[in-house]
Amino acid sequence: MHNNITSISDPFRFNDLFKQYFSGGDVFLRLPNGPIKARFLGFTDGKAAFEIPQIKTVGDECVIYAQTKEEVTYAFLKLYEQQDGGLFIFSPLRFQILSRSEERKTLESGSTKLVYVTNVISDFIIENSLAMSQKKTDSIRDVAVDELDNAFQFVKIFLCNEGRSDARMKYFQSERVPIYIPDFTAQISSRDAKKINYYINEIYAKDTVLKKNSSLISEISVPFLHQSRLPYGYIQINSATPFMQATLAQLKKYSIRLDKLFATAGIFSSLSEKLIVSNISPSGFGIILGERKTIRYFKENSQVSLDMHLPGNTRASILANVKHIGTGKNNNLTVGFQITDMDALSEVNYTEFIDYLKKKGS
Repeated sequence: MHNNITSISDPFRFNDLFKQYFSGGDVFLRLPNGPIKARFLGFTDGKAAFEIPQIKTVGDECVIYAQTKEEVTYAFLKLYEQQDGGLFIFSPLRFQILSRSEERKTLESGSTKLVYVTNVISDFIIENSLAMSQKKTDSIRDVAVDELDNAFQFVKIFLCNEGRSDARMKYFQSERVPIYIPDFTAQISSRDAKKINYYINEIYAKDTVLKKNSSLISEISVPFLHQSRLPYGYIQINSATPFMQATLAQLKKYSIRLDKLFATAGIFSSLSEKLIVSNISPSGFGIILGERKTIRYFKENSQVSLDMHLPGNTRASILANVKHIGTGKNNNLTVGFQITDMDALSEVNYTEFIDYLKKKGS
């Protein structure tokens, strides 16, 4: 959706911001299990008062936001005082205003054929599923290490539930392509300089195991991608001799084999329920959650893999970031996404549908 973000921390502007965005409109307290309604009462002496009757307590810091079709305004607040009757007094810390820079097409019922998403799975759901299936993952890992241990001097299989600070996992979450370092001690060409320098400074420098074994000069690491989109781990090999392209091709094939083992082991469970798409744009879309319990599949700033079903029996397989969780008509929960990746065919299908809507003028 290409949101423009404006951050404001000037306390002299807080009164005007509360009046402009929070007086009389839809206001919500953001909670992990979905937002709940709040009501802005006023701003005096640097303190903001809200009525939130549905809860008894809030944390030391919280976020209350107001939304319109064009903007979402977040107020980051620190609890100052709590009174009877659901009255909360806060000290404002800062504001963030998210405004959309491109037009969204609203998919009203009857204006076009039904568009919906299925097969939804989020990065944190995958992480939790792996943590709860350790016996299954250990058995797959043991088989792989046994098969590769004799062929390479160092073999490692990493899964995302084992830690969030892993340097290679961070790389795969943004790039999703293999790490191929034939020999980082060799003379670096200008073409490979950026890649090698990133590896040495951001990955090798943080790997205590490799640094202790200075004889290892080459590496290939290939990510595991759930549904070929969402990274959840990787397989890594290192050697004291340079790696050839043929070894990279072999490890790619082997990673696909392991990915199939993880997929068929009953570890991952996606949300198969149809979720209606309410609005759409070239770079993002919004959905409506039919049942409140489905909110557990979404968190703001999480990565989500899903399939969007379009008119004409076409489909787009999408990787997206959750940008916003809010409340729409009839108090239904809504989720807004920014698309980060699609395969070539999905991009064609999605773009053709956007073009159709533009021509139709819906």
